[in-house]
Amino acid sequence: MTDGDVTTPWEPDAVLALLRAGDTAAAAARAAARCDAAPADAEAWFLRGAAAHQGGDEKTAIAAFEEARRLAPADPRPRGALGALLGARGHHAEAFAVFAEALAQTPDNPRLNVNAGVALEALGRDAEALAHYDRALAVFPGMGDALQNRIALELRRGRADAVAADAARLVTLFPNLAEARQLAGACALGRGALREALAHYERACVLADEQGAARAEPWTGRAVAHATLGQLDAAEAALAHARSIDAAAVERYGRMALAGVRSDGPLLDARRIYLVAGWERQRRCNWRDRDAFVADFTRLVAASTGSATALRDRALVFVAQHLPLAAPTRAALAADVAAEVHANVRALPRPRVRPAAPRTRLRIGYLSPNFRAHPGNHVFMPLVAHHDRARFEFHALSLHRSDADVQDVLAAHGIACHDLAACDDAAAAAAIAALGIDILIDAGGYLQHGRAEILALRPAPLVIGYAGFPGSLGPGLCDYVMSDRIASPEPTDAAFSEALIRLPHAHLLAVGTLGVAPPRPSGASQGLRDDAVVLACHNNPSKIEPRVFDAWMRILQACPQTQLWLLEGLPHTAGNLAREAAARDVDPARLVFAPRIDVPSYRSRLRHADVYLDTFVCSAHVTANDVLLAGVPMVTLNGAQWPGRIGASQASAAGLGALVCADAERYVELARVLVDDPEQRARLRRMLASRTAPLFDTVARVHDFERGVLAAWERCVAGAAPAPIDVPPA
Repeated sequence: MTDGDVTTPWEPDAVLALLRAGDTAAAAARAAARCDAAPADAEAWFLRGAAAHQGGDEKTAIAAFEEARRLAPADPRPRGALGALLGARGHHAEAFAVFAEALAQTPDNPRLNVNAGVALEALGRDAEALAHYDRALAVFPGMGDALQNRIALELRRGRADAVAADAARLVTLFPNLAEARQLAGACALGRGALREALAHYERACVLADEQGAARAEPWTGRAVAHATLGQLDAAEAALAHARSIDAAAVERYGRMALAGVRSDGPLLDARRIYLVAGWERQRRCNWRDRDAFVADFTRLVAASTGSATALRDRALVFVAQHLPLAAPTRAALAADVAAEVHANVRALPRPRVRPAAPRTRLRIGYLSPNFRAHPGNHVFMPLVAHHDRARFEFHALSLHRSDADVQDVLAAHGIACHDLAACDDAAAAAAIAALGIDILIDAGGYLQHGRAEILALRPAPLVIGYAGFPGSLGPGLCDYVMSDRIASPEPTDAAFSEALIRLPHAHLLAVGTLGVAPPRPSGASQGLRDDAVVLACHNNPSKIEPRVFDAWMRILQACPQTQLWLLEGLPHTAGNLAREAAARDVDPARLVFAPRIDVPSYRSRLRHADVYLDTFVCSAHVTANDVLLAGVPMVTLNGAQWPGRIGASQASAAGLGALVCADAERYVELARVLVDDPEQRARLRRMLASRTAPLFDTVARVHDFERGVLAAWERCVAGAAPAPIDVPPA
C-alpha cells in the first residue's frame, strides 16, 4: 500500500486507531486496499466490514463480514458482527442462525450469548433468550447488558419477583447508571415495593439529567409510582415532565403497560393508574387501605363527571360493579364512558337499518365475544336449544375467535355464526344491519373484547343488554337490560340508564342437565378432609371483600369441623387470605385453594361442597348455576345493588328462598345451622336434584325471556320510548 510516495505497511492496529478516532474513510480505504492486495486476509475483511458499518454502508459491511466469516471459521468476531448487523436490520431469524453457528464453536462466549438472547427475544422465544442470558452471566457475572436484558424480559413477563436479586446486583455494579436505576425501579414497582421504586426512579431521573441525557422513561415510572401511592399531584407533574422530554416514549410506555386495554382517554392518567392499582390489590385480596380506596374512587368520579377531564375508562365501569359504590357513582362513571363511546363513532357512517314493524318471525342477533369455552356462552346455549323457531330466528354474532365445537352446536340448531372479530366498528354494524337484525342482544358491554361502539351505531331497531356485563353501559347504547324481580326488586334502578325488563324468575338461564360429567375426584386429592364439612366459595377471589370474609371466619370459629374451600386466585391471593384468617384467630390451614380447571371437571369437583357461601357486593352469577346444578345448597345475601342480588335471584328460583338472607347476621346463622344439620343438607340436595324448581325448567325460562323480548319489541314497533317491563308469571 502507498500513501502519497510513502509505502504504508499493513497494520490492523492502525486501522483500529483510525476507527476509534472517527476517521472512517481512511480506515475503510486502508482495509479495502489490504483486501485487494491480500484477498485471503480475514482480519482485513473484518476491519473493512467494521469501517463500512461505522460509515453507514451496511451492504458493504455485510459482504465483508460474510467474507471474513468464510476465511476464518474459527473466529467468532465476524459472526458476532454479522449477526448484530442482521438483527439491527430486523432479520432476527438470520441473525440468530449466525450467532448459533458461532456459539457452536465458543459456547461460553458471553457477548455471543447476549446477542443470541436479543435475537430470540425479537422472535418471541423468551425462555430460550433467558437461557442465553443466564449462560452469559454464569461466565461473566458482572456483564451489565446481560443483567439488564434479563431483568427487562422478566418484567415484561410479569415476573418481578424472579429478578429482584438481579436488579439489586445491577445497581450495586453500576450505581451511577440511569438505566440500572430505572430497571430497579420497574422491578420494585412490579413487586409492589412502591417507595423503593420511587427512590430508584428519582435517582434515575437525577443521573440522566446530570449526564445530559434526559429520558422520559424514568420520569414516567416515577409518575406511576407516585400515582400508585395516591400522590396524584406529584404523578401528574412527573407525567407532564416526561411528555415534555418525549411524548411518544410516554405513549409507548402506556401501550406496553396496558396492552390490550381499550382506553378512551390518555393511557397514563394519574387517577386511572391509582384506581387500577387499587383494584389490582382488591383482586389479590390485599385490603390495605380499602376503605380509603373506595372513598377515593367515589371522590374522583364525582370531581370530574360530565367534564372534559372525566374518567372515561370502560375497565373502571366493570371494576365499579365489584366495589361497594353508591348507585349514582356507578351511573355517573358509565355515563361518562358512554359519552366517549358515542364520540368515537360520531364521524362513522350509519348503517341502513330496516324499520321496526310487525313481523311473524323476528330476527335476533346475539352479539358476544364468548362463543367459546367461557361462562358467558353457557347462558346462551339454552336459548339456542329451546327458542321458539316459529317466532324467532337467531343469529350468533361473534366478536372474538369462536370454538369449533360451539359452532357445531349452533349449526346443529340451524343458527349461523357470523365472525365479526376482524371487522372495524362501522363494518360490523353494517354487517348486522345487512342481516336484517330486528333485536340486537348484547352480551359484551365493557368486558374484554366487547364492542360498545357497535351498539352506538344502532345497527338494529332495538338493543337489549343481557348476561354479559354486570351493570349499566350508560345512556344511548342499550334500550333495555334483562333482569328479574329478585335481582331488580323495583321497576327502576338508579344505577341504570336503560329500562329494565323484569322476568318472573331468574334471568340467567340454567342448562337443565350437567350432561356426562367426568368422575368426581377424591376429596383427598383436593386437599379436603373426609371428616370435614366443606364450605365452598368458587367465585372469583376478586369478589371476596372484608365483610364477607369476616362472616366466613365467624362461621369457621363457631364450627371447628369445617374447611373453607376457595378458588385459587392471582399470585399472593392465597397468602393474603391466609394472613387475614390468622388475624381473625382462624388457622390458615383450614383454607383450601382449588386450582382452575376445565368447566366439566370443575362442575364435577363442586359436588364435594356441603354448603356454598356466596359473596356480598358482587355475588355468584353464572357460577351460581353451576353450584345449584351440582346440588349444593347455597347461602346468599340479598345485596344492596344488582350485581349483589343475582345470586339471590338464582337461589330463589332454585327453591332456596329460605337461604337468601337480609343481612350478614342471618347469613352466619343460617350457615351454622346447615353445618350442624346434615339431614337438612341432604334434604336440600334431594330437592335440588329433583329439578322441580323454576330455575331448572329451562324451556319455561326461555319462554319468559322471549315474552320479555316481545314486550319490548311491541313498544318499539309502536314508537314508544323504552320503559320498565314486568313479565308476569306464565
